[in-house]
Amino acid sequence: RNLPDIILVDLGGGGVTGFLLVFIEVVATDGPITMQRREAFMQIAADAGFKPDTVA
Repeated sequence: RNLPDIILVDLGGGGVTGFLLVFIEVVATDGPITMQRREAFMQIAADAGFKPDTVA
């Protein structure tokens, strides 16, 4: 499964939406975020209705 270790929401993230969704991956668990994992995380966000410019 492609799940990040931590998901944070910065409610003071500025921009049009006023928030920023942040995925955090601890390298000691599943390793660094590869392009494949990044795409999976972005898909998780998209499926939840988040636009790419509100995800980090």
